[in-house]
Amino acid sequence: GRAPAPAPAAVPLAPSRDDVVKAMGTLVPAIRGCAQGQSGLAPMTIVVKNDGHVESAALSGGPFQGTASGGCMEGVVRRARFPRFQQASFRVQFPFAVQ
Repeated sequence: GRAPAPAPAAVPLAPSRDDVVKAMGTLVPAIRGCAQGQSGLAPMTIVVKNDGHVESAALSGGPFQGTASGGCMEGVVRRARFPRFQQASFRVQFPFAVQ
């Protein structure tokens, strides 16, 4: 027989690692654009609200922290969208490798 369709109400408690990788993966070209030819690790600390909007994004180190390129990257990540989830907010660290 057919497997029952998953209930649409099954909103996860928090984004999965896969959700994070997908959401961040779409930003890589823009992040590279911000880097203006520089390379290095851009470790980003991200707080996501449960409606899927990014509340804050801040570099937590690396060569771009405190630079115009870093500010550009933070702006890019603030525009990211995540799937809805149940927790009030979700904090994740994502290391962008810029090369």
